[in-house]
Amino acid sequence: MEKKGQVAAVVGMGLLTGGFLYCLNKMRGGKKKALKGKEKIELQLIKIEGITHNTRVYTFALPDPDAILGLPIGNHVSASTKIDGKLVSRAYTPISSDVDVGVLKLAIKVYPDGLLTQHMDKMQISDTLLFSGPTGHFSYHGDGSFTCTKKPHPPAKQKVKSFAMLAGGTGITPCLQVMEAIHRDPTDKTKVYLLFANTSVDDILLRDKLEQLAAERPGQFHVRFTIDKAPEEWVHSSGRINEEMMRDHLGPVEDSLALMCGPPGMIKFACLPNLETLGWTKEKRFQF
Repeated sequence: MEKKGQVAAVVGMGLLTGGFLYCLNKMRGGKKKALKGKEKIELQLIKIEGITHNTRVYTFALPDPDAILGLPIGNHVSASTKIDGKLVSRAYTPISSDVDVGVLKLAIKVYPDGLLTQHMDKMQISDTLLFSGPTGHFSYHGDGSFTCTKKPHPPAKQKVKSFAMLAGGTGITPCLQVMEAIHRDPTDKTKVYLLFANTSVDDILLRDKLEQLAAERPGQFHVRFTIDKAPEEWVHSSGRINEEMMRDHLGPVEDSLALMCGPPGMIKFACLPNLETLGWTKEKRFQF
């Protein structure tokens, strides 16, 4: 009788725990999502923060302060507004996630010839932009598993042991989104090898955040910077991304997916040919 009672107690505790986890997941899944696909939503700017000489973080309030954006990890949003009577739209990957309730945060580099970024540079608190989404072909599901709806990748869920990330400038944002998703889950052991290219030290976006991730998971997150104009005390790489840098800092090719985001020239002339040479074939790489 005593043994049966112990078994019953264990089973009861398991059901209670399972019920709690189910309810917790229901509550998380039950959060209202702000994004409505192709339908545009208007969001109000509530904060502007400068992070480099030409890059700002723009924080927008969601219509419902208790809502989440509803963006899968690896997807992006479309931001749009009318400029001189014409609708201008650009795709951006937020630096916030669905952990950040009630807000959307974008890291935006202001370009001299960028229609939308020039418009955003002149925005004031309480001004609005239109957003739609989610859009994108890559979604990260945790524990190294992902789906990619872009050929030549199969539509079924895939799994890797590591991500080899190549980023340039604001192309760091989708890479950071995946990195933070891995970091938030202590059971996710997927390794990340990041090679991040910029013009100068002052141009490195979100450097503190990247170095913090690497410091907190030293055997799992590997972050390497390369800059065109390196000071004497610089301990990372210098110059444009090349085959040697990639061989030394992107980890093993086996059970790995290369993720790329950056200027077209970097992708075409530095990333793609060198990835191919090193063994990251078309099926083993993805460009955001």
